[in-house]
Amino acid sequence: MEKAINKSVTIAELIKRRIPGIHQHTSIGSIDITDIWESKEEGLLPIETTRHVLVITITLSKKELNTSAVGYQCPIPIELGKPFVEIDYEGRGIFLPCITLQHYAMMSWVSSANPVADAESIVPKAIRDGAMDATIDHKNGCMVSNETGDIYSTNEPQTELNSRIAFCLNMHNKAVRALRCPPNTRKEKESDEKRRKSWLSIWLRKTMMTFREG
Repeated sequence: MEKAINKSVTIAELIKRRIPGIHQHTSIGSIDITDIWESKEEGLLPIETTRHVLVITITLSKKELNTSAVGYQCPIPIELGKPFVEIDYEGRGIFLPCITLQHYAMMSWVSSANPVADAESIVPKAIRDGAMDATIDHKNGCMVSNETGDIYSTNEPQTELNSRIAFCLNMHNKAVRALRCPPNTRKEKESDEKRRKSWLSIWLRKTMMTFREG
């Protein structure tokens, strides 16, 4: 349940940062869920159990909500958001995520007289080092992430599916082999026989030495 709540809150924050001017209201409560378990045996009464389940309600709206209500959050400032900007990138005219250099300087804690110029010198080094896959758009003053394309048009999904099928088949074969041939059964018998023979040989040697000394 905690994971579901964390996912809901994270998705709401992502939407607020993608779409400017989003108001949020969050309320947390609980509901009672009653489970009834019917007995398979005759003459026994059904068993009822009640669970208290935590419920979170997140309301997102571009219209202004009740600002005095508990759980209200005002929209995120535009300069802190990450909107999708329509840019004609390499003549393709598609939507690509664009982060302004000023926003990047704020996130990187660049403090100088001209933070945008410093960001323009930092970002190319990060691109060369492979820390990010992006291109600087000097005309619009932003950093554009390179297009990854449709992953389903590549062979990666089929490769991933084949690896999972191979893993399942390998696990099945190992399970069948373990059921048909229990491990270490024959080895344990052989080791016990070798141990008996070694003790017997040691005992015979000691007996022969004692007999010779006598």
